[in-house]
Amino acid sequence: MLLLPGSVLNKISSALTLIGSGHDTAATLVEAFSLPWEAAGSGPIPFPFAFVNGVNPTAIMMHNGYGVSANLILLLLILLAGSQKTWKSAIPFTILLASLALANEVDFAILYAGIFLVMLIWMIRNRSLRPPASAWFWIIVVVVAGGFAM
Repeated sequence: MLLLPGSVLNKISSALTLIGSGHDTAATLVEAFSLPWEAAGSGPIPFPFAFVNGVNPTAIMMHNGYGVSANLILLLLILLAGSQKTWKSAIPFTILLASLALANEVDFAILYAGIFLVMLIWMIRNRSLRPPASAWFWIIVVVVAGGFAM
């Protein structure tokens, strides 16, 4: 939003009503962008209001039970996904996927729904129920990790 022209920001700001900590920060959105976020328990170093959103909470404000561990697990899975050389590498992938269910069950369910959707699209596109040989590693890892998560 900071890249939008000032006239567009003023129109958006006049149409919005800030509530909660947004209202505590400033009366309008345009004013709030240049101020630190006024949130209870935010710590000694102010966090800019411009970098706060309602979808993804900021990592410095993650004071709940699991913090950013689900994001860390997903990032590790993405970074390590293409590095499997042997079947022994299935062990850490299975552990990471199963621990994702403990860290955040919603992320786990969405990841599995995405995997199922990709498999379904692949089967429709290739008109085959047989997965390629390269997919068997991940099929086994996902099934075993899902079993451990239950």
